[in-house]
Amino acid sequence: MTKQVSGKLYRFETRAEDLVFRSASSRIARILLNLDSEFGADSERGRTIGVRFTQAELSSMIGASRPTTNLVLNAFRNA
Repeated sequence: MTKQVSGKLYRFETRAEDLVFRSASSRIARILLNLDSEFGADSERGRTIGVRFTQAELSSMIGASRPTTNLVLNAFRNA
């Protein structure tokens, strides 16, 4: 039980730090890496996340607006 509580506290602290100190693009990159480590798999196109998320859901996860999330994801795609 202590492990679960400490894990939740760590995730909460990390999210709070992200919201205060990181840009939207950094927060999106971090959540995509976390999702990849949890749901990612190799495919012919590279790494794919086996669970689909809408931009609104990603926005909610990182504390950004959906248009901002859209801009950052498009910038990632173009890069």
